Amino acid sequence: MVVPYAHLDELQKLPTAAAHEMMTLTQKMESVLRPLYKPDGINLGMNIGKAAGAGVAGHIHMHILRAGSRTPICQRHWGDAGAA
Repeated sequence: MVVPYAHLDELQKLPTAAAHEMMTLTQKMESVLRPLYKPDGINLGMNIGKAAGAGVAGHIHMHILRAGSRTPICQRHWGDAGAA
């Protein structure tokens, strides 16, 4: 998970420099996950707002999950996506 220092509830409120930093860190995490777990894919995502499933109110963050081709689609999207 990549989390900005700023406590913001909407991505559009994130300053451009912080958004770039989040994406840079997300790229670095992908470069760590791929050789370590050798997944078939990587899922990235944000749940912004309670209705979207955000578990941390008022704090956006990027999920980075490894995914396997045999992982059920519901688990690839925010469930136990650990099977690769």
